[in-house]
Amino acid sequence: MATQLNRVVVTASGFEQKIKNAPASISVITREDLEERPVHSIAEALRDVEGIDVTDGTDKSGSLQIQMRGMPADYTLILIDGRRQNSVGNVQPNSFERTENNFLPPISAIERIEVIRGPMSTLYGADAMGGVVNIITRKISDEWRGAVNLGTTINFDSEFGNNTSGDFYIDGPLKQGLLGMSVRGAYVNNQENNVTYTNDDGKEVTPTFSGNKVPNHRYDTGLRFALTPTKDHDIVLEGTWSRQKYDNSWCAPNTTNLGRCGAMGRWNGGYSSDALRFHRDSYTLAHTGRYSFGTWDSSIMHNTTETIGRLIPEVLPPQHRPPGTGPNDPRDLKIRNIVFDTKLVTPLGTDNHMFTLGGQWWSAKMTDTLVGSPMEHKQWGIFAEDEWSLTDDLSLTLGARYDHHNWYGGHFSPRAYVVWNTTPNWTIKGGISRGFKAPKVNELAPGIQNVGGQGTRPIIGGNPDMKPETSTSSEIGFIYDNLSNFSVGATVFNTDFKDKLESERVWNCRYTGADRPMNEECVDIGSWTDDNGVEQATFSRRTNLSKAVTRGVELQAKYLITDNLDISANYTYTYSRIKYPGHADDGKPLTSTPKNMFNAKLTWYPDDALSLWTRLEYRGKRYRDNQGENGSNRYYRSLTLAHVGGTYRVNKNVALNMAVYNVFDTNTVDYQREGNSYANQYRMVEPGRRLWLSTNITF
Repeated sequence: MATQLNRVVVTASGFEQKIKNAPASISVITREDLEERPVHSIAEALRDVEGIDVTDGTDKSGSLQIQMRGMPADYTLILIDGRRQNSVGNVQPNSFERTENNFLPPISAIERIEVIRGPMSTLYGADAMGGVVNIITRKISDEWRGAVNLGTTINFDSEFGNNTSGDFYIDGPLKQGLLGMSVRGAYVNNQENNVTYTNDDGKEVTPTFSGNKVPNHRYDTGLRFALTPTKDHDIVLEGTWSRQKYDNSWCAPNTTNLGRCGAMGRWNGGYSSDALRFHRDSYTLAHTGRYSFGTWDSSIMHNTTETIGRLIPEVLPPQHRPPGTGPNDPRDLKIRNIVFDTKLVTPLGTDNHMFTLGGQWWSAKMTDTLVGSPMEHKQWGIFAEDEWSLTDDLSLTLGARYDHHNWYGGHFSPRAYVVWNTTPNWTIKGGISRGFKAPKVNELAPGIQNVGGQGTRPIIGGNPDMKPETSTSSEIGFIYDNLSNFSVGATVFNTDFKDKLESERVWNCRYTGADRPMNEECVDIGSWTDDNGVEQATFSRRTNLSKAVTRGVELQAKYLITDNLDISANYTYTYSRIKYPGHADDGKPLTSTPKNMFNAKLTWYPDDALSLWTRLEYRGKRYRDNQGENGSNRYYRSLTLAHVGGTYRVNKNVALNMAVYNVFDTNTVDYQREGNSYANQYRMVEPGRRLWLSTNITF
């Protein structure tokens, strides 16, 4: 039981230490954990972690989102081997943003995933307000080895499509002690869903966007070389290439597609009638030097993320089309990032101080045909952190970071954290930290930066007064481990935001309706009329508007009941509120994260070759705003799902996995009339009962 708390992690401080001593709330997911369930995205890997909700609906691609401690999805920073993956601009607009969570290395290439709940802007800069997910891949071995995983999911309900997947990983020395190589690959193929509901007239209706994913597939490949010229120096050169393709080759009434069909099946939504593709290519050169004064890590990464298949919307007024373009011309959406990171970890003076000093330089350029000129982002930052061992059992971590951005200037992020091992069994830890989140580069660009409503509504940028969101977070918790068969932990957290970025409505200067107050701000982006030739009254714009608070409790426990039977469980209570006096959103939750979430897993090991498990997950009701007539149906329904499965190890190299998910075939498709439309009473459509089969082969 003490093994979990004694696992070594690096994300919380930048150097190796045990979980119980790490200055953060941290969870670890091992490769073995990932191999016993279907995991095809980062969000799926985090489904059982306390404080995290990945079931707050999907985007148009069917991809899940990650929400930590009641914060929106883009408040979580994703790292792979400590290097940031989040884009500084949105090249997957109009609810395709979560496809970024599908850029996941093959499971066989992952060593572990470290999850930090709470701000980590001091070490990692912008976007780490909610927390950090660090996917750590396997280091190249001194001997040749490999792994292959094959899996399939078969749905009992024909409305849900099946999927198949496979991945591999091979590494080893090209020249012993000097040069090593690894190669990896993964493929996932998802069939389409065909979920329907019956309306009041008895007709079968296919819901738009929600619950129905189109046929799609994705793959990831990677190649890495590791050079060790001396025992104190490691040089790594790596390239990865990821592709996602979503079929959109047909357009007909009451069918699933990514855009919207016009009259007579005419395409008018700004999407290719072939497919929508998301590409990411990444190249990294890294060096680690072990010197007498400490360990120095440096890396430079170049990556590009691109969306292919978006078009200039046909309904976009001619005067607002980019020069030289026409309706349904390709819309180039691409972002290039160059990030240089460097970090030195060294004992400071005595062994009582472990000092970290580092910096980051980040240059990005985003192109969007709809906007015109490329949008640029330049940022640099320096940080320092000291873990001071006041005694053998008490440590204090103090850190600070300064970032400078070419749009909004400088920002300072400090943190302080205490870890006290009061006895061999008890640990108390807590701290306070500042976080920040910068606006997207496309939100800062002047003029029209995107369109909604299938090209009928402009979304404008260029607000010169926008500045980063900031947060102040505090937490305190304890861990008890009897060093035998039982451990339990609890954490209380609170985060206060200010300058939260929200969408606001701003008046169109050319609108002359009697309802427009002449003394309020307006913007002029040229004539923008609706289908009847009437000027639109307002536009949407991002700006700093409100404050917000999230707070809650996280509980987790594990109990080894007998030598071959154990149970683990976690519970999260989350409260959030927007503070925006005089606005319709004042007093509403920040997200629709349920107040109550619970996960439990019981595992039985009848012998050394077989393990059997059953898992339960509960998500309480979710806030959904006023819906229907008279503001009814303010909450989505709660949901409880049960799953069973097991692993049989044929020998030391082959393992067979089988699981039945949603054992009781709980139906989450319940559309009811609300005013003039229909809406599902569950936040997300979960597939019905389904069988998952997989095999893990190592050699």
